[in-house]
Parts: sequence; C-alpha cells; structure tokens
Amino acid sequence: MKDGTSPAMILSRMLPESIHDYIFGAAADASNNVTEEMARDQSQKRAVEKLSVYVVYTNADQLAKLEKLFASIPSNFVVLDGDDFFNEEQGRYNGMGVDRLATLTGAVYFYGHPALVFDGGTATTYSATNCEGKVLGGGIGPGIQSKLQSMSKDTDALPNISAAEVKERVKETENSGKPLPTFARSTKEAMMVDVFQEFAGKGKNVIERWIEHAYSNDDKKQPPMGTKYNEDRIVTCTGGDGDIFCELLQPCHGGVIEAQPAGNNLNYQVRPNKHLIHYGISAILNMQVLARR
Repeated sequence: MKDGTSPAMILSRMLPESIHDYIFGAAADASNNVTEEMARDQSQKRAVEKLSVYVVYTNADQLAKLEKLFASIPSNFVVLDGDDFFNEEQGRYNGMGVDRLATLTGAVYFYGHPALVFDGGTATTYSATNCEGKVLGGGIGPGIQSKLQSMSKDTDALPNISAAEVKERVKETENSGKPLPTFARSTKEAMMVDVFQEFAGKGKNVIERWIEHAYSNDDKKQPPMGTKYNEDRIVTCTGGDGDIFCELLQPCHGGVIEAQPAGNNLNYQVRPNKHLIHYGISAILNMQVLARR
C-alpha cells in the first residue's frame, strides 16, 4: 500500500473483533503489526484452512481493493453475479444490479413470493417478484441524501443537510408525535418534508401497482417449490435509509410527515431489515449445499 502498511494490517483494522480473532488469532493486536504469517499460522489451526468470502458489488474499484486485501490471507474470494440469485428465465434482465437481486432473495427467504424491496442508499431502488417467483422489475432514483445534496450544490441559497440531521429530525417526530408540517417554516424542514413527501407518494404508488400485478389471480398461481407464499403482503425496506422508508410507507406515513388519517385499505405490512443482502447471500449458499446432497 502507498503508506507502507501491509494489506493484512489494513484488513485487520476493518474487521469486527470476533472475525479478526478467527483470521489472525486472539493474540494479534489490530493496532500493531499484524502479518500475513499470523493469518497463515492461524489457518492451520482450523478444520477449514481457507476462509470463504462471498461478495456482491456495484463498484469495480472497491471490488479490486477488497480482493487485494483478502489475497493477503488464506481465502477463497468469490464474486457473485446475477445468475446466482435469479436467472433470465426467472425474469432477471441484463444489467439488473446483483445487489438488488440479492436483497430480493433475502426478502423471499423471510417472507416468500411475491416480494417487494425498497433499498434506500445513495440511490433508491425498488424491486419485486410475482406469485410465481419471477422478477417483475423495479425502479431506480436518487436517494434522500442525494436529493438534499443536489439542492445544496446546485443552488446558492439552500443549505447542506447531513444524514445525521435527517435521522435526528425523523427521530424527533417519532418522540414528539408531531410530524414535519406540510407548510414548513424553516428552509431545512421545507427541503426535508418535500423529499419525504415524494418518497411516501411514490412508495405508495409502487405498492399499489405491486399488489395489482403480483397478486392478480393469485389463487391460480403457486410460488416455486421450496419457497413460501407472502400471504400477508409484507414489503421489506433495507439500506442506510431503510428505517426512514419503513416509516414513510406506513399508514399515515408513520407520523414523519402530515397525512390524512385513513385505514390501510391496501392491507399490506412494512418491515425493516438492515442486513437483507446478507440473508440473500446466505439463502443461495444454503440452496447450493442442499442441491449437492
């Protein structure tokens, strides 16, 4: 590395304590000189010497750096692709992000088909399957922070709003029981409430269309063998802003923004899951193991 720090040392500093100790040994200190030799010595004490690392990526540059780090220890570095989750016959289209396919698989693992996932990050995506387990498709747009940053960057009068400020303001609405007003009386609140309203309105429309397309004549269709049927119409939210999305998609928008009190006529539920992509990876690995038996 440029500063002379070894890849093994950099890797050791990135890992949770339990994983660090598994790879380098409990005696190794991440703040000192962790070496490749330590990882090799520790691997020989395990029943399985090489650590298997399964990766879903959307950034090629970050992938190359990550691969270099794990090359410094005894490991199998496996990059997963779209076909590992859904093939073309199952509705995957060329260019569909493997991260979206992985989160869909995670949602199916928990709740079955049909599945609908909202993923809130730098970009906001939604992806869905139907009763038969085929990918319907989805949408991609800028995330909450991307929208706020673009307003600040492209205009002189609008302030920057950090992710921490957004989360803190949402938390205030939950604790106080007072939603952000539609007619905001501060610039930052005006920016936030408009972005939240956009996501809430779009999300409700997506859910309506999903129920319309995925559950039409569902009594005549069955999910693939080995998967569950999402009878309760559970929608899953994940990603860095998944908790905010989860509130905005609730009836009355979870009290984050003002809404006309009304029942949930669509009869769906919204559940958060920060680690959905990891469960998706775990699910396909389990399926591969079962297929070999």
